[in-house]
Amino acid sequence: SREEGFCNALVEAAYCQRPIITSDIPGPGSLDIPHTYKFASENVAELENAMISLISLTADQQKQITAEQKSYVEKTFDLDSWANQISGLYKTIDKNPNSIKQSAGGGMIKAYA
Repeated sequence: SREEGFCNALVEAAYCQRPIITSDIPGPGSLDIPHTYKFASENVAELENAMISLISLTADQQKQITAEQKSYVEKTFDLDSWANQISGLYKTIDKNPNSIKQSAGGGMIKAYA
């Protein structure tokens, strides 16, 4: 892809404790999953370097990284947490309908009080 919205595949990979390599296209970067290997879109040399960096890690390093990624997605993308964020957003909108702004990264919508 040359552009992506919310990338379920990256969240699922982190949850399943699989290392993540992704291009720097809009979308995946907004997830902020730690230890994500990134490369410039369509740059084969950078992709190769990211893959080499990843396979050069020891098993213990890979285990630590993927455990941190899983913990991050469990906390950040938990359904209860999302429901609370959306509820808070609606409450902010209700108080101030002009408080909505869309961020440049990944199409995330945030309310500003």
